[in-house]
Amino acid sequence: MGITQQNSLSSGDGAEDKPPLPPNSNDDIRDLETAKNNNQHIESVKDKDAALEGVDPSYIKRLKRRIDLRLLPILTITYAVSLIDRQNVANAKVAGMEDELGLDIGTRYSVALLVFFAPYVIFELPSNLALRKVGAALWLGGITICWGATIIGMGFSTHWTHLVVCRILLGVFEAGFFPGCVYVISCWYTRYETGKRLSGFYLGSHIFSGFGGIVAAGLKTISVKQYHGWRWIFIVEGIFTLCCGVAALFLVVDFPQKAKFLSQSDRDIILTRIDADREDANPDPITWRNILQPLKDWKIWSFGWNSLVNLIISGVYTYFGQAILLSMGFSLDVALIMIFPSSIFAVVVGFIESIYSDKWRLRAPFIILNHVFWIIGAALVGFTVPKASRLLGIFLIVMGSQANYPLVIVYQTNNVRGVTKRGVAAAIQVGLGGVGGIIGSLIFRSQDAPQYIPGLVTAMCLSFSVILNCCFTSYVFWRANQKQAAGTLKKPLEGLESFRYTL
Repeated sequence: MGITQQNSLSSGDGAEDKPPLPPNSNDDIRDLETAKNNNQHIESVKDKDAALEGVDPSYIKRLKRRIDLRLLPILTITYAVSLIDRQNVANAKVAGMEDELGLDIGTRYSVALLVFFAPYVIFELPSNLALRKVGAALWLGGITICWGATIIGMGFSTHWTHLVVCRILLGVFEAGFFPGCVYVISCWYTRYETGKRLSGFYLGSHIFSGFGGIVAAGLKTISVKQYHGWRWIFIVEGIFTLCCGVAALFLVVDFPQKAKFLSQSDRDIILTRIDADREDANPDPITWRNILQPLKDWKIWSFGWNSLVNLIISGVYTYFGQAILLSMGFSLDVALIMIFPSSIFAVVVGFIESIYSDKWRLRAPFIILNHVFWIIGAALVGFTVPKASRLLGIFLIVMGSQANYPLVIVYQTNNVRGVTKRGVAAAIQVGLGGVGGIIGSLIFRSQDAPQYIPGLVTAMCLSFSVILNCCFTSYVFWRANQKQAAGTLKKPLEGLESFRYTL
């Protein structure tokens, strides 16, 4: 008996019908036809094709749009808040925190910055596993409330060690949010629908977080008795984070099997589409074997390397973009303004790339292209003199790293099958990205200003290593797909005869 559709997109029970399938099928049905044409697990595909009979593609499109509106906005806004919360320590530093807490003594400020990363990396995998057990809304909303309370605590610090403790706790609580979001989004969509959605989530968050500096500039002017402006940066932004966490408890969408805002027939449509794509709609049990097995898969570490390098090369504009612009003769105000349009440029390019990456079902070529742009940009910044060429280099550096990260993530999610394995892979990839953030903050040294030649050369070599890695991985995937089609593999790819790697 096939899946039927609701006459409307309401979550309540209502009259159901089975309108005939129109002749112009959409991507969902085309996926099934492609599988049949390639003789990929034909009997299973026929069963799923029959299950989708009577579902109008326009209805599926409206259903996906409804899921988008419920799933993506709250995750995007809350992740933007997490980015602001991480960055506000730098804003508070120049607003008086450094003098009041004695952070200008020795390496205290550097210690306060770096202690965030160790727990952030360590707790990502346990957090993703807990998310499966607890549920997306409760877990993501709960950890957001916890780190919001921690941010408020930073505003009441009276000694630099208090700030260090709060930064450690911030790393613990924030560790699970980004990989958790990637995990949840990947569970709702087919493999070639995730690219533009992950890009919208990631790049949109960075646009919103760009206003954090403006907000901090206003908050630092507040002074109430002993609570100077830098404290209000933490207190007010912490309260806003708490509000986002409470909202997340009610607005974050759980996994498809438990989505209360959908009717049972709509949930069946979503799960059937996912099964038609990769046959892992129903989660596998969380066991030590299922947790440890992905650690033996070379692909996981290959994708992790791409993430690590991407966060390293992001360090150019994250830590020294303004300094480079100042060295070119721009004023501080202009330098601050110039970073924003370069980020907007990266967002536009990144979203366009994600659309065509989904459409053409290719990931590695776009990643390679962005790294080529990044290397060109780094060469212009480090080895040319004209202001125009160095400014162009800044734009290419920002675009090459920011636009690339969603593609790096979706390259992994497309080529890993199994709910637990995908959760482990996401945690490892984002965790290694956190390690890359630490390295990126260290290889671009202040003493190498204004050209930063040693750091740029190191990053260019690492960027080229990702190009080689993507070429190698794509070739291995292509050969594996050929063998799978010919039936010469001892075991099917990812345990599924109809599975094909995404290049």
